[in-house]
Amino acid sequence: MVRLFAPNGATHFSHNGHEFEVGADGWVEVAPHVAADLRSHGFKDAPPPPSETVSVKRSDLLAALEKLGTAANPDMDADKLAAALAAAVATKETKRATTLSIDKNKGA
Repeated sequence: MVRLFAPNGATHFSHNGHEFEVGADGWVEVAPHVAADLRSHGFKDAPPPPSETVSVKRSDLLAALEKLGTAANPDMDADKLAAALAAAVATKETKRATTLSIDKNKGA
């Protein structure tokens, strides 16, 4: 099976008479011969696994959220800040190059 990310707005498609539904997260798993056809219609391959881990200070994470126009309470726990960042960039086209590791201390 091949995992592909659907183009914006795609919720389902058919291939050779078979109906497929795109997941709420935008991903779909299909056989390799189907994937070959879907790529020509804007479906993208899953990014490769991250090659390195990057540590990020809370203050940098808060600054990134602010630049994205997302309000965040500085007292939020690290997991909620990470979820807020993921939600803020979910609609933007990005390339995943690294894994984000958050310093769970509340200080800068």
